[in-house]
Amino acid sequence: NFWPEHVTQITTFGADGVRYRAGRMGESTHVPAVVAETVLETTGAGDAFRAGLIHALSQSLPLEEALALGAQLGADSVQLPSPQPQ
Repeated sequence: NFWPEHVTQITTFGADGVRYRAGRMGESTHVPAVVAETVLETTGAGDAFRAGLIHALSQSLPLEEALALGAQLGADSVQLPSPQPQ
């Protein structure tokens, strides 16, 4: 069964962090971004974020911890020269 009040909406804002809302009428909560020391390439940052989020949720971590792990992996990813083969 699909019940919108049980759906969690997650919106990413890059360097401005992430917001999530649990349920249709839930309060919006902000999770800050992790600041990267240097930004070399942003390609793949969203994929890294989602990989961290999904991994953490698969390990039954709370949503805010899962989002924080995703933010950390996204920040780590932008510090790499390029995800593309040279």
